[in-house]
Amino acid sequence: MWFGPGGVFKVALFVDLHYGEDAWTDWGPAQDAASDRVMAAVLDAENPDLVVYLGDLVTANNLPVPNASL
Repeated sequence: MWFGPGGVFKVALFVDLHYGEDAWTDWGPAQDAASDRVMAAVLDAENPDLVVYLGDLVTANNLPVPNASL
């Protein structure tokens, strides 16, 4: 493991970002850009040793394909 001074191992966790949701309106792309800004700020401020993305990174709510999220 890559432990820093004092035995610290810092993890940044980003969950359920839902990129692409409501993409045909102004709201969806604005939310994607806001997510980008928040993640960049966290990564710059915290300089984590490991970054983990969990949950629904890309939305599947409006896909016309049955069971597209499975």
